This record gives sequence, structure tokens and C-alpha cells, in this order.
Amino acid sequence: MEQEIQGIHNGISVREQQQKDAAKKRKLVEKEQKQPQNRPVRSREELISYLRKVLNITSSLNRRLQFSINRELGEVVVKVIDSETDKVIREVPPEELQRLHIRMREIIGLLFDQEI
Repeated sequence: MEQEIQGIHNGISVREQQQKDAAKKRKLVEKEQKQPQNRPVRSREELISYLRKVLNITSSLNRRLQFSINRELGEVVVKVIDSETDKVIREVPPEELQRLHIRMREIIGLLFDQEI
């Protein structure tokens, strides 16, 4: 009798409550997946316009931005360069972090991409 009472909570069994909770979680996840991304889709012209504005601002500060794509990572790399000395002031993401990311991919590939 005592075991039966422990398995019931407010007239609902523990299993039923767990099933209801799981269903609620699934609905929340589905709802989040259906919602549009926070980032608005921009046209190519808008992006070029924004980049020109950013470049104008940085040039007034004696800096220039260099955008490139790290082909191994498939990620954008931005370098802030001093216009007078042509020295790289900052790189985002840092070169060391890029190398680490590439190395981690190689290691993961060795561990999981081989057939047994």
C-alpha cells in the first residue's frame, strides 16, 4: 500500500507526470525551431553599404580593416591594421586560436572518422 502511494502525486502517477513534462519540452523545442532567426536577412547591397560605412569610420581613426576567409575553418577573419605602419594591431579570431581550432578538428577526425 505504501509503495502505491509513493508512485502517485496529486492523482497523477510519476510516469504520467514525466510524460507530460517531456511533451511540454518537445513543444517548446518545436516552437523555438519554427521561430525565425534573430538575424535579419540583408541584401548584398545593404551589406556593402554597411561595410563602406565601417571602413570610412576606421580610416578616420588611422586604421583599416581587412576581411578574409580562413578556408580550412570556413570562418571570416578580420584584421585591424594601422594605416601608417601596416602592422596588424588585432586579429579576430586570433591566429593562435585558429591554429588550435584546426588542430582540434584534425584530432577529432583521427578519433572518430576512421572505419573499424
